[in-house]
Amino acid sequence: MDAQAFLDPFVRLLEAECPPATVRAIEAGASPAPLWQALSASGYLDALVPETAQGAGLSLPLVAPILMALGAYAVPVPVADTLVARALIARAGCALPDGPIVLVSQPSQWPVVSGQWADWALIEREGQLMLHPIVTAQPCGVFADVSARLTFEEAGVPIGPAPKGGLMALSAILRAAEIAGAADWLLAQTTAYANDRVQFGKPIGKQQAIQQQLAVMAQHSIAARLAA
Repeated sequence: MDAQAFLDPFVRLLEAECPPATVRAIEAGASPAPLWQALSASGYLDALVPETAQGAGLSLPLVAPILMALGAYAVPVPVADTLVARALIARAGCALPDGPIVLVSQPSQWPVVSGQWADWALIEREGQLMLHPIVTAQPCGVFADVSARLTFEEAGVPIGPAPKGGLMALSAILRAAEIAGAADWLLAQTTAYANDRVQFGKPIGKQQAIQQQLAVMAQHSIAARLAA
């Protein structure tokens, strides 16, 4: 499958459903239900689910542009975690739950990224995966941060062995891709501003000092993408 053909409709979806005003509203406590419904209806949440389970059957490298787009648009709901969790659950032959899922490598008191808006947690314990409903999600108290400390129902659904490297390694890959996407977006916005902002009769991007800083920023952006 052409990755660009797969990416373009997703970017249009984010442009329509996840503009900055929506992100800020959700970070301030507004319900993410309309955004999540649009993402769920799009079918992208099953991009990694095997075709035998009615998914797209794509590989993690193929969906990397999708993960980067999530970072670029600062999507405040756990789409990346849900993509991976649904794939792992489907590969184990278990029923797929409705709603957002977060990955939890080990239960702890540390806040979970996007945990404030999750319904389920896929938890790794001693090399085994369990799916637990989330009981409470306590915001961590940081402004505009939708991370939360979670508590779970004791009873969970056994999923099977954790993937090689565990959920921590998978989570690191997801965050790295989102960071790379955010870095690309920041570089594009900064470059556009430098070309549009005129000072002393010329765009500030023509000044050597700013060109140097843009070059350094571009190097960091490319390094982040390569690392992901």
